[in-house]
Amino acid sequence: MNTPLAQNQATPPKRKYFRLWMACLCMLPVLIWAGFWLGDHVGRYLFLCYIYGFSRVRTEGLHFLSMPKNRPWPVSNGDKIEPNTHGFEFIISLACSITLVLAFIFLLRMFMKFVSRLGSSDKTPNSQIA
Repeated sequence: MNTPLAQNQATPPKRKYFRLWMACLCMLPVLIWAGFWLGDHVGRYLFLCYIYGFSRVRTEGLHFLSMPKNRPWPVSNGDKIEPNTHGFEFIISLACSITLVLAFIFLLRMFMKFVSRLGSSDKTPNSQIA
């Protein structure tokens, strides 16, 4: 029974967005790495703001020169931050990293929903009339 009505109501292939899903799956590790990398740098900046204050960090352009393990961290103004505060910097960086990774995943999901809605908007009632 190949009627014209049956041909117009054919279902689209099930794997329509396979390439898009695979691209997003390949992009996920990159976004996770970028989130942790960016979160580490944001965490260092916020840690300096916690110690020196935002205005001083901004006006003097403070940054860490190096971050050796179990030794004081030298700052660009000549100060050294003792190792007993290194754990707090880790907590700040970890919180920033997790927040950024979750934000990137949320944005990726929103992009996928947006693209799937664009693909489903092709089916209007007038396009079935042939």
